[in-house]
Amino acid sequence: TCDEDSLATQTRRYIQHRYFAHGSEAFEKDETGHSSGEAFSGEEPVGYGDIMDNDLGIGAIIITQETPGELVPAEAILRLGGHGETARGDEVVWGYFYADPSDVSWGSQENPEIFVKIWFDHGGRTDVNFFHVSVPDIEVYSDSPDICGYDQGNITTLDNRYVRHEYAPADPSDSCDNDTKELVCGNTEFALRLYQAISKDHGNFAFSPYSISQALAMTYAGARNKTAEQMAEALCFTLPQERLHPAFNALNPGADSEDETDAAEPESQENPPMLKFANALWPRMDYELRPEFEAVLSENYNSEITSLDFDTEPETSRNHINNWIREQTGEKIGELIPPNAISSDTRLVLTNAIYLSAKWHYSFDEAETSPHPFYLSDGSHLPVSMMALTRYFDYADTHGCQAISLAYEGETLSMVILLPDAGTLETFEASLTSKRMNEIFGSLQYQFTNLRMPKFKCAPDSIPLKEILIRMGMNDAFTNAADFSGMTDDHQGLFIEDVLHKAVITVDEKGTEAAASTVVIHGPGASPDSPAPKELTIDRPFLFFIRDIKTNTLIFAGRIVNPDEEF
Repeated sequence: TCDEDSLATQTRRYIQHRYFAHGSEAFEKDETGHSSGEAFSGEEPVGYGDIMDNDLGIGAIIITQETPGELVPAEAILRLGGHGETARGDEVVWGYFYADPSDVSWGSQENPEIFVKIWFDHGGRTDVNFFHVSVPDIEVYSDSPDICGYDQGNITTLDNRYVRHEYAPADPSDSCDNDTKELVCGNTEFALRLYQAISKDHGNFAFSPYSISQALAMTYAGARNKTAEQMAEALCFTLPQERLHPAFNALNPGADSEDETDAAEPESQENPPMLKFANALWPRMDYELRPEFEAVLSENYNSEITSLDFDTEPETSRNHINNWIREQTGEKIGELIPPNAISSDTRLVLTNAIYLSAKWHYSFDEAETSPHPFYLSDGSHLPVSMMALTRYFDYADTHGCQAISLAYEGETLSMVILLPDAGTLETFEASLTSKRMNEIFGSLQYQFTNLRMPKFKCAPDSIPLKEILIRMGMNDAFTNAADFSGMTDDHQGLFIEDVLHKAVITVDEKGTEAAASTVVIHGPGASPDSPAPKELTIDRPFLFFIRDIKTNTLIFAGRIVNPDEEF
């Protein structure tokens, strides 16, 4: 006869039979398959992608206490056990993670720590099931499709043995989803690398990574051979050209695909955000461009093409382009192209402009704004105008920072503010990657929060990007070695003379107004019942990002080290 018997069900996922010297007992636990996901280690697990050619990535980290009193993350190594198919076409893969023997003394491929069973349903759904069979906490991650970062992450523990990640079938009507995700991933990585480069020489600063990426993508459309390879590497473009430009076209940040309205708060729809993008190509008069190059820019970037007389009227041409930028950015950016930047040798100018005017979904009460100390990096402090609002926000305390997302009206765009732990600004900035940013975004949860944040305005001088882009590996594009033969037959000596960028942003109780422009110059060789609120007071240097909520596209980014300074 059996000493112990139990019944495993879809809700009773974990059963343990224990045997002692003088008896036995059964331990059974109901599991929902979901975990709170708190207290992540901040490490990034080794990715195991493309599981059995199904474009799924999984990973795990074991939080071990090898030394008493010290929690240390150890690598979990995947060992596949087997795979097969059902008669109707479902596919199943199973295996387990074990602790890396080089990390812990008890690590062995014969000692499973967490089992995994992956079910690829014939209808397109994917279920990733993790079963914890160890003692230490284990973080589990998955990503489908396996492109960038991890879509889902949870913690399995002694009290939470079972976690399930579900992925719905891809929408067949949206064939660009994967390309769009890959584009956003690369753009985010480029944005953060650019952020880190700009931050070395600036205090307060603002820029539009999307404007820069889009302007350089238009230039990239005409690059070939080594020039194209270097540009793709520097700009983090991983898609081939024939898919990259349509992906930019499909991205459309700020679009309200759901077209939802909030019946409880109809006033939130009175002033939807104004987010305007504009691109233009300014070739020298009689300078012939390849029709296919013009088609790429026209079809995917809605780019205007206007010939100008750089040869005899370079200053008039410069003023014409600057006036276009001024008009497209709501008069916020004027003299981006300085005197003498355009000459009779200039052959082509590409411009991109972005303008945003958006009110908060939940505005701040001006009567609640009051002076409050803001602590500078040198330890001193000064009074600033601090806004205050207590309500539910998407909030997280994770990865060495407090993060909060403030939605704009229409809830298609939001400003995400990251407040690094005190004294860690530089190390936090250096640690930011696309994966980490996605993890921070994924950690945001709707929580009752007492927010205090400063009003600020940032209008720095234009940022010359040429040297930064060269340091990032985009070398040939700025020399006579450049190959822009995809633009024109007359490409000998055609290279990028300069890349200029300027962004301005104003944040107050009502919302945000922001604008940015990038110029690429080509020339020849020369409330329910509310719990105790989370406390978030932004009273020291912080990072800000304006993003498209649906895709996490970063449209604007910057840093404020002193809200009392405009520049």
